[in-house]
Amino acid sequence: MKWQILILSERSRNEMLQQVLEQLRYQMAALPLKKFGDVEVLVHEDETGKLFGKPTGVGEMREYMRKQSTGDYINFIDSDDLIAPDYIESILPLLDGVDYVGFDVKCFTDHEMIGIASHSLAHGKWSQHRLANGRVPEMRFCRDISHLNPMRRELALSLPMSGSVGEDCRWANDLRAKGIVKTEHYISRVLYWYLWRGQKLDSKDANDPWRLQIIEDLRAHIATQS
Repeated sequence: MKWQILILSERSRNEMLQQVLEQLRYQMAALPLKKFGDVEVLVHEDETGKLFGKPTGVGEMREYMRKQSTGDYINFIDSDDLIAPDYIESILPLLDGVDYVGFDVKCFTDHEMIGIASHSLAHGKWSQHRLANGRVPEMRFCRDISHLNPMRRELALSLPMSGSVGEDCRWANDLRAKGIVKTEHYISRVLYWYLWRGQKLDSKDANDPWRLQIIEDLRAHIATQS
């Protein structure tokens, strides 16, 4: 298996999960026959915060999924996020032995776009700065290593994920300190929509009109390319 996409979800987010799975199924079905078996999606749904009966942080849940994977390359998609219509076709040809594939992420908080995150090894660390963009300032986020980006499985598993909040940053820091991830292909456009919601909004509402509009916009893009 060339590439496995891992989705850690909760049963309460099942409708959102189905929305992103629909995106993935459509893109996988469009692959040429000889490439159809190169991509697989693995889903683990958990509502208890436990693994094998023990209290478990999201980091341990991700680590469990990564160890269950068998693909040459692995990465996560969060079940409440969305992906570009050309996500799979853009990434798959680049999984040619390179360590990592970078791309841009459009970031939202409570329905407002806050900026673009550039995920590329060229940045060398995680950082952010404010851009002057008319009357609405935006943030520019830089991420070198991210669990959202495809990485060779043996490199991703060379150091474990653990704990709860910030498990992705701790893992990235550890990999960077060891100099484990060295080569990349970088796609200089948005392939991922990071849709974070705070306490003001229901983060589990799959029928949020704002979310549905993004999905329709992405479908419309597909239609114009057909």
